[in-house]
Amino acid sequence: MPDISICSVGTAFGVSCPRGKYCLRGQKPIDCPVHRYRDIPGGVDLDSCFPCPAGHWCNLTGMVNYNNSKCPIGHFCPRQLGPTLCGAGRRRVTPGAESREECEFCPGGYYCPNDTINVQGIPCKPTTYCPVGSSLELLCPGGSYCPGKTSQPIPCPGLWLSI
Repeated sequence: MPDISICSVGTAFGVSCPRGKYCLRGQKPIDCPVHRYRDIPGGVDLDSCFPCPAGHWCNLTGMVNYNNSKCPIGHFCPRQLGPTLCGAGRRRVTPGAESREECEFCPGGYYCPNDTINVQGIPCKPTTYCPVGSSLELLCPGGSYCPGKTSQPIPCPGLWLSI
């Protein structure tokens, strides 16, 4: 007697639904959508496709393996979502961040503007300074000087204030 159980969870041809796909009864296989994957055969509906885990970006349909798809540098990837920029004052130099908290603050002497991919940060120009976590350059105040890549203004030497 033939095994009919495969027909209820397989393809229209009685074959188990392949990895990366799900098979609605009587229809041909459908790719799991972006932000989902399926690494085992036998998917029966969209809910059979697993959510992409945090720190990874399932950016293709029909994915069977998310391990080679880490969240790109300069971004973080929450569970089942695509990359989000680290944001103003933060950067990310390695792939695989799961949350904004894994994007470190931009180092002193550099700034990391909003809405750009922040990897190393942009060096502050002379006459400006950039404290840790800066999203823009700040003008050096009077009585101080700021060479390039300055994190804090440096008081001018020999400056005497009279009261």
